Amino acid sequence: LAGIVSIQFLDLGQATDGQQSLTILDAAGGVSAATQTALGVSPSIVAQLALSYPSAEEVALDYKVDFYNDAVVGGVNANQGGIANHVHGSFQLGALSDDLALLVAAPDVESYAALLDQLSPEIYAFGQLSTLYSMSSFNDAMLSCSKRSALYRFVEQGQCGWMRVQARHLEVDDTKDN
Repeated sequence: LAGIVSIQFLDLGQATDGQQSLTILDAAGGVSAATQTALGVSPSIVAQLALSYPSAEEVALDYKVDFYNDAVVGGVNANQGGIANHVHGSFQLGALSDDLALLVAAPDVESYAALLDQLSPEIYAFGQLSTLYSMSSFNDAMLSCSKRSALYRFVEQGQCGWMRVQARHLEVDDTKDN
C-alpha cells in the first residue's frame, strides 16, 4: 500500500477541538514496513495531520484542527487573522458551517490567506464606498454650474451645459501588511 491519504471533513459542526486519532485502516495480516514508509498524508495549514501505527495491524490518522494556529498567525495580515480567529471560535463552539470545509484543505498559508480574503467584507465595502464617492462627485458637478468660468458654457442665466471626463484607478499591493 502506497500513496497519499487525502482528508475531507464532512461535518465540521461535529468535529472536536484538540488532538484526535482515527483508525483509517485495519489490516488482519499486518501493516508492512514498506507501507509505513510509502504512505503519506496531504498537507493542511489548518489541520495538523500525521499517520501513526498504534499496532502492527492498524494505521491511524492523528489530527488537530486549528484555524488560528501559530503558522497562520505569523503568515496572515490583521484582517485575515481576525477572520481566522472568528472561524476557529465558531469551530470550538460546534457552530461552523460545512461550507467552510474548504479552509481545512488549504495546503499552505498563502492559499489559506486567499480563502480568508474571500470571507472578508472589505471587498464589498470598497464597492459601496466607490459608489458613494462617485455619486458625491456627480452631485457636486451637477450643482456647480459656474457662470463666469471658462470651463462651463452657459446658454442663459442659470442654465449651462458641461462635460467632464474623469477616471479612477485602484492598484492594490497584496502583502501580509495590508
